[in-house]
Amino acid sequence: MKIRSQRWRTLAVTLAALVLLVVSTRASAEPLQRVQPVRVCMVNNTVFEKDQIPVEVDGKTYFGCCEMCKGRLAKDAA
Repeated sequence: MKIRSQRWRTLAVTLAALVLLVVSTRASAEPLQRVQPVRVCMVNNTVFEKDQIPVEVDGKTYFGCCEMCKGRLAKDAA
């Protein structure tokens, strides 16, 4: 019983340390910055300095950075 209790204590301390690590990492991360959708390639989730290529899919407009992304958006609404 004593060994089992020590294992539980070790597990609890390890989990607490992991939680503290995750919380401290998130607290020091840079704040999110809002960007205009027209500047984001919605295929590879990248922000660009200039407006991207608009593609209309089911009445909604999405943006791609190149002809390949434009074609992918047009073919795959997901």
